[in-house]
Amino acid sequence: FFMSNTKVILISRPVGLLNPSNFKIVKDTISKPQKKGDVLIQSNYLSLDPESRGWVENSPSVLPPAKLGEVMRGLCVGTVVESLSDKYKPGDTVVGMFGWQGYLVLNEDDTHLTKVPDIPGVPPVAWLGPFGSAGLTAYFGLLKIGNPQPGQTVLVSGAAGAVGSIVGQIAKIKGCRVVGTAGTEEKCQKLIEKFGFDAAINYKTAKNLSDEIREACPNGVDVFFDLVGGHILDTALRRINDGMKGIKREELYREKKKEREGWRCKKDD
Repeated sequence: FFMSNTKVILISRPVGLLNPSNFKIVKDTISKPQKKGDVLIQSNYLSLDPESRGWVENSPSVLPPAKLGEVMRGLCVGTVVESLSDKYKPGDTVVGMFGWQGYLVLNEDDTHLTKVPDIPGVPPVAWLGPFGSAGLTAYFGLLKIGNPQPGQTVLVSGAAGAVGSIVGQIAKIKGCRVVGTAGTEEKCQKLIEKFGFDAAINYKTAKNLSDEIREACPNGVDVFFDLVGGHILDTALRRINDGMKGIKREELYREKKKEREGWRCKKDD
């Protein structure tokens, strides 16, 4: 009653950039469900999120650091292969923090296990994107905190990512002018042509980022959804309107020396 399994184990904390030596690939076996309520899951899709960089460091944030010697943490979508549970049956699509491995066994009451509906036309991987944490972050962050109104200008940093691209599309639905920043011309083109942004700024090639934001946001910025922090945050805050709403996702920006930047700016005239 055993089957082959492949795992990626975190074996050391990175110093600087991540390196393959921080991980080890292990092939072993996993037992099939043994007791009432157990479910055998095959992971089909793994989400490599920016938070993974923080998890491998020894610095707790929303979640504690990933433990050395254990399977690397990761959000996955999978399929129930075998089940001794009344809640789950083979073929069910499930999502949870299954980690970097091919198979695992969880109990039906495990908080890391959630059954999701099969929706016609919606691929299972969507539960890692627009129907998952990225979509929820974009939806509630923009609509509940930002509360954009028709005709207002919404600026999104890190706009080509999973959260930012959804933020821009929701803002367009709400009748806003939407401007995004990204790090390549290809991403900027994608923001306009695929996601419907009104303008996109390549912050890496901009001669004067403040001037380019001013040109793209001639009426100022009413809602700023910040996903990167740092100098883009400082620069964008110079274009804010009175009553501007700012949404900043927790701790995505880290300086190399671990020194966080403050809001060191004053509003442009």
